[in-house]
Amino acid sequence: MNLQLLMDRLEGLEHETGCLYRTMAARLKSIDSAATELFQRLAEEEKGHEKEVRLVRDIIANAGEGLSHTAVDPAITDRMEEQLGYIREKQSLFAAGMPDIAISQAIAMALDIEEQLRERHTLEAVQIQEPRIQKLMQSLVQSDGAHVALLSGWPHGDT
Repeated sequence: MNLQLLMDRLEGLEHETGCLYRTMAARLKSIDSAATELFQRLAEEEKGHEKEVRLVRDIIANAGEGLSHTAVDPAITDRMEEQLGYIREKQSLFAAGMPDIAISQAIAMALDIEEQLRERHTLEAVQIQEPRIQKLMQSLVQSDGAHVALLSGWPHGDT
């Protein structure tokens, strides 16, 4: 596995997480406007992460430092692929008209995703030796932590 493929997977992971949050927002629109706004906000932030990943990848590629020649531990990309599968599974449930879901269930699902992302990005920040990627991962860890705090502080009662 090389750094180019890792960056592609990371961009896909951020993209799919944003798609899931947009779908959650749409599903909750008729139930609770505040929950809808929360998931729309999370979706926009994931879109920003996707752009951030793309920017770092482009900076490294444009510097002539062949991303395709830098090896990456396959376990890292395997973890990303596993996370991507989990998010896609949840996305398909929502897109297929998952039976009614309580707001607290949607919050718990998003919290679980953000905690997993924070844990994985923390590991990647330590394991990937490229300084710009480490900085990117640290930025994503901070954002994931902010998402965890936001979701943890959400009222857990259903409206």
